Amino acid sequence: MNADLGLIRTLTFGAHEVIEVNGTYEFNRMTPEQIAVLQNIQDFAKKATASSGIQMDFITDAEAVKLAGEFTPATTRKYAFFDIFVNGCMVQHSGVENIFETSGFELTIPLSGNCNRVTIYFPGLTKTALKNLEFVNASAVTPAKKSKTMICYGDSITQGYDAVYPSFAYTNLLAAELDAEIFNKAIGADIFNPAFAACKDEIKPDLITIAYGTNDWRKGATCESLEKNATGFVQNIIKNYPGTPIIALLPIWRKDMKEIHPTGQLTDAIAILRKVYESFDNVKIIDGMPLVPHLPEFFADGYLHPNDSGFLLYGKNLIKAIALR
Repeated sequence: MNADLGLIRTLTFGAHEVIEVNGTYEFNRMTPEQIAVLQNIQDFAKKATASSGIQMDFITDAEAVKLAGEFTPATTRKYAFFDIFVNGCMVQHSGVENIFETSGFELTIPLSGNCNRVTIYFPGLTKTALKNLEFVNASAVTPAKKSKTMICYGDSITQGYDAVYPSFAYTNLLAAELDAEIFNKAIGADIFNPAFAACKDEIKPDLITIAYGTNDWRKGATCESLEKNATGFVQNIIKNYPGTPIIALLPIWRKDMKEIHPTGQLTDAIAILRKVYESFDNVKIIDGMPLVPHLPEFFADGYLHPNDSGFLLYGKNLIKAIALR
């Protein structure tokens, strides 16, 4: 059984739309309105094409599942890997080390021919397009429905830099814990942008997370502009999704956090954010500092972006912190 566009759409989670372009299937996590806001900001529109948070999740009696397609650069990262789970257990971590040298991929997932749940996490930092999705000797393929829906706003850490294993990104770990479909709206290097928050997705989320601030501080936001933009961002989110619980994640540790910028040290910027968030009744604040060890070895670049170990702890500690709220 070869999947057509209609079937692929039903099996895909985290995409605003799945479209067919020149015989390939592309996955868009942003709405056209969101892309329009990002269009003239650095390379944000390109980063928006990455398949962050996209997954396929289904139940099938196939003897195997075969995927083929191609990767297109969306960020500066070269690697692109899928994480594949069968009945909740990771059985494959497959992809390419350097998409600039090898852009195509072909994967085979062996199965028993009995009823199995297959979850495929797409690479978070490259654009991923499918050319073919085949279910070998299958009589049934049905989507594995999620019980909740969540939207995650943020910068590079929320987008998944630098999780080589996409399922280890903290957003994916949280979504798995909550049995939620995740719509990842994060863009590397982003800051609080009220115009972006004003763009509404046509979904009804059960939870929204917001995680900005580290770039605002590093890029030279003033105390006044940080407070204004953060306030405007949250106000627009509440306007679009009234009554939806919001979790505000304060920045995690970074090695250069004692540098002085217009808002002071990073802890001074965090104090401003805490003040903003506390002014909204339905915003719950999570302190980011205890979530990832304050040690360079838990960061892929030694100072800012968690590596896989850092992300696993981020997700574990975040889940625990939310449970205690």
